[in-house]
Amino acid sequence: MLGVIVCLALLSLLLSEWMWRAYPAANFFLIPTRAWELGVGSICAFLAHRGLRRESQVLSALGLGLILFAIFAFDEKTPFPSLYALVPV
Repeated sequence: MLGVIVCLALLSLLLSEWMWRAYPAANFFLIPTRAWELGVGSICAFLAHRGLRRESQVLSALGLGLILFAIFAFDEKTPFPSLYALVPV
């Protein structure tokens, strides 16, 4: 199951990366181009459920740091969603 989620998330990310150049407004609103974000959350939930408590805490702290980085580093010219969205996700 985890492998399927990883594959679908990667396909969605690739679609999103192509769409922000071709159809930026549609890229923001369409579910297939945003599904990778939910996929990443699902992958994290699977890994946390496996009992990797210490790793989960480290990744949580890293995630918070990356969200703070994105708040200050990204501006209105940063394409979103795109590969840049990997930072806060």
